[in-house]
Amino acid sequence: MGLRNYKVNEAIRVVYQATGTGSGLTVNMKVYDETDVEDVAQAAVMTEIGSTGRYVASFTPDAEGDWSVQVTDSDGGEGVKHFSVGSYNIQEIGANLQSVETKVDNIKSPPIIG
Repeated sequence: MGLRNYKVNEAIRVVYQATGTGSGLTVNMKVYDETDVEDVAQAAVMTEIGSTGRYVASFTPDAEGDWSVQVTDSDGGEGVKHFSVGSYNIQEIGANLQSVETKVDNIKSPPIIG
């Protein structure tokens, strides 16, 4: 299994920056699952953040694998992004490792008999 940055059943926030910071556009997001099949139920019209030309939406993967989104805007701009999804995310693995390190550090060394 490769690097998994996102976790199954946890929402992934997608941000799209329109070319030339185009504000007031209609921006659509299509979601493709780990088998490259469009997940029509998760398609969304993205919401602009203020009037910045940045648009946001989210989707929630329900299986491990490489998911992707395709974003298109009413000015003809488009973008594609991939998301690596697993049963754990990198942050969770890091937290678990820190917990193990703390427990190991707290184990007392046996007395040396000699």
